[in-house]
Amino acid sequence: MEIIDLIKSFLKKYPEFYKWILFFTSHIYFYGLSAKKAIKKAFPVGINNKKIINLGSGTTNLGENITNVDVHPYKNVDVVADATNLPFESNSINMVISVSMLEHVPFPEKVIEEIKRILKPGGFIFIEMPFVFPFHGSPSDYTRFTIAGLKERFKEFKIIKSGTRSGPIAALVIQLMYILALLLSFGSKTLYSFWLSLFMLIFSPLKALDFLMMPFSRSEEAANHIFFFAQK
Repeated sequence: MEIIDLIKSFLKKYPEFYKWILFFTSHIYFYGLSAKKAIKKAFPVGINNKKIINLGSGTTNLGENITNVDVHPYKNVDVVADATNLPFESNSINMVISVSMLEHVPFPEKVIEEIKRILKPGGFIFIEMPFVFPFHGSPSDYTRFTIAGLKERFKEFKIIKSGTRSGPIAALVIQLMYILALLLSFGSKTLYSFWLSLFMLIFSPLKALDFLMMPFSRSEEAANHIFFFAQK
C-alpha cells in the first residue's frame, strides 16, 4: 500500500478529524449545489419520516435521519452493502445521495438501476462525481460521466439542476500537481507519493481561485467535479 493510502486509512478511523484535514489540504474549492443543500431543496419542511440514504458514504455524515450505506464497515456506516444489490424494497426510498462514489464501482450502470429501483415515484437523486480528475483508487477508479451522460441515464427523471461542483481552476491545479510529482519521482512510487502529498499542501490555497469561475455556467465543460439533481 502506498504512503498516501496508509495515511488515509489511518485518518479515516477519526471521521471528524479527517473531514477537517481534507478541507484544509485539498486542492479543490467546492461551490454549486451540495448534497446538504439538495436535501433542503427536496424537503423544505424537513426530513422527518423521509427515508434518505447516503450511498457510498465512506466516513461522511450528512446529518441525523440519513442512513449511511457503504461496502466498508466504517464507524459511521449504518448498512454495509454492495451498491449493485441494495437491501431496500423497490419504491421505498425518498432520496438517494451519491457523492464521489459512482467512479469507484466496476459496474456503475448496475448501481444506477438499483437507485432507480429503490426510489419512490417522486423520489430524488443527487449525484456528485469527478469529471476532469486523475485516477484515484479507493480501492480503484473505473469511470467518469459527463452531465449529458447522467441526463441520458436518468432520462425518465425530471432534471432539477446540474452543473459545476468544483471548477476548472481545481482541474488545472490537480493536473499540475500530478505532472510535477511524476517528473520528480523518477519512476519511484515512494517519491511519487511524497511529492504528491507535498504539492497537495503547497497548491491547496489556489483552490480559492475557483471562486472566479462561479459566474460562468459553461465552466461545467472543464469542471473538476460536477453535480446532478433530479426527481423520479
